[in-house]
Amino acid sequence: FVGFVFIYSFFKEKNIMTSITKEKEKYMSVDSVLVHYAKLKHKYYDNCCYDNREISNIIYAIMIYEDRCKSKMIRNFDYFMFRLTGNKRKLGIMQVESDKFISDTESIEIVHKKIDKLYKKYTTGTKNKIIVDVDKVLEEYCSENYVYVKYIFDIIKKF
Repeated sequence: FVGFVFIYSFFKEKNIMTSITKEKEKYMSVDSVLVHYAKLKHKYYDNCCYDNREISNIIYAIMIYEDRCKSKMIRNFDYFMFRLTGNKRKLGIMQVESDKFISDTESIEIVHKKIDKLYKKYTTGTKNKIIVDVDKVLEEYCSENYVYVKYIFDIIKKF
């Protein structure tokens, strides 16, 4: 057990476990975003089948960003460490901080509720002309990663 913790700590500290290691400032290519989008849409379509396509695209943009930052293998290891220690951790594909075990599906539902509230908060206009400031929704939810998530959102909203 101590060996696993040491190895995990070492890799996490050296940034070896993330897929963005030295490319943190480098944006994903359009093709890479679209491939991630297709894979995640195929896998989580039932969980992200919302009436509002814009909210769905926001969810997928966040999901692509978080999946790129923390791969499935690392999330599985985090689940393992969570079960051993029980400490509050970021779990699920959406990296939701939780003190109880949550699945990828539950993390998507939690983020959807938060995004839906923000979406309603930044909705203005009349019944015929509704305007939503998606930039403010993304900025408030993804404050430190806003530019990167907005970049991904702009790509997938075209398709």
